[in-house]
Amino acid sequence: MKILVTSGGTKIPIDRVRDITNMSKGTFGSKIAEELLKMGHEVMFFRAKGSKSPLSVTIDLYKDGYDIGRFSSWYNAHAKYAAEKYQEMEYGTFTEYLERLERWIKIEQPDIVILAAAVSDYGVENFVNGKIRSNDDHKIILKQLPKIIYYIKEWKPDVKLVGFKLLVNSHWLDLVDAAKRSISENHCDMIVANDLADIKEGKHQIQLVFPNGNVIAYKADNSDPNFLAKMVAEHTTKL
Repeated sequence: MKILVTSGGTKIPIDRVRDITNMSKGTFGSKIAEELLKMGHEVMFFRAKGSKSPLSVTIDLYKDGYDIGRFSSWYNAHAKYAAEKYQEMEYGTFTEYLERLERWIKIEQPDIVILAAAVSDYGVENFVNGKIRSNDDHKIILKQLPKIIYYIKEWKPDVKLVGFKLLVNSHWLDLVDAAKRSISENHCDMIVANDLADIKEGKHQIQLVFPNGNVIAYKADNSDPNFLAKMVAEHTTKL
C-alpha cells in the first residue's frame, strides 16, 4: 500500500524573522513511518523542516565516538527503503503544509493518510511584513485556522484516514470522547488519542478509537521504544 504520513509541527509567522510554533519534533510520526517501511509499504513522508526522519541518523562524536560498525549496521538495514519505498517532502508554515499536502494527495493518490503532524489551530491576523522592532510593544491578534483534516476525504474520498488527538491533563474518557467527535466531524477511520502529561512523564500511552465505538489502549514498552508506533502501523494497515 501507498501510505502518506505527516509529522512535525507547522509554524505561523509573526513577522519576517519570527514565528509561533509548537513542541512537536516529529519523533512519533517518524517511528510510525519507519515501522510501515519495515512492513514493506510505500511511504510518503511529509515532515516539518528540521524534524526527525525515519531515514536519518545522528552520531555524536563527543559522547559516542565514531562507531562505524553501528552506523554501517543502521545503513544496511535502512538504505533499501530510501531507494525503493520512500518519498519525502518538507513544509515550514501552515500555508505550505496545506498547499503541499493537498497537491501531494491529489497527484500521488495514497491508500492511507496518517496525520501525525501538530498543525496550528490559530494564525496571526496582524502579520508584519518586515521586522518588529525589539524595543516596541506588539499585540498579536490570532484568528482561527481551518481544520485541514476535514478536507482530506474531499481531496480523495476513498482514502483511509488516521487522525491524532492530543489533550493535556485529561481523563481517558474525555480523550476518547474528543476522538469520537473528530471521527464524526472529519470522517476518520481511526484516531490515535494521547495526553501530553503522560508523554512528559515518560508514561506514554495511546487510545486507538474507531468509528464503531471500539477503543483499544496500549502503553509504552520500555524494552521496545517503537512499540506504540508498531501498534499504530499494524492497526492502520488493517483498516
